[in-house]
Amino acid sequence: MANRRKRPPAGLSEEAAKLWKQLATEIDLEAGGAMMLTVLAQTWDRRNEARAAIAKHGAVFTDRFSQQKPSPWIAIERDATLALQRSFHSLGLDLQDSRGGEPDD
Repeated sequence: MANRRKRPPAGLSEEAAKLWKQLATEIDLEAGGAMMLTVLAQTWDRRNEARAAIAKHGAVFTDRFSQQKPSPWIAIERDATLALQRSFHSLGLDLQDSRGGEPDD
C-alpha cells in the first residue's frame, strides 16, 4: 500500500502542499515516510515565514537598552533550514536541483 495517502495534510501553504504532492509521487510513504514528508513541508513553511519576517523587519532589531540584537527570526530560519536538510536526507532525496544548487536559494 505504498503512497496510499496522496493528499497533503491540512494547514500547509499552497507552495508546501505542492511540494508535498510532488515528493509523495517520488518516494515510498510507508514506514514513517508520510510523517517525515509532512515534517518537511511544515518546516518549508516555517522557513519561508522566517524569511518573510526578516525581509520585512530586518535581521537586526534594537532592544529597550538601544543595543542591536539579531532578530529571533534568524535562529528560526537557521533551524528550519537544518531541519529541511535533515528531512530531505532522511527521505533519501537529493538536495540539488537541476541547476546544481540547493532548493529555493
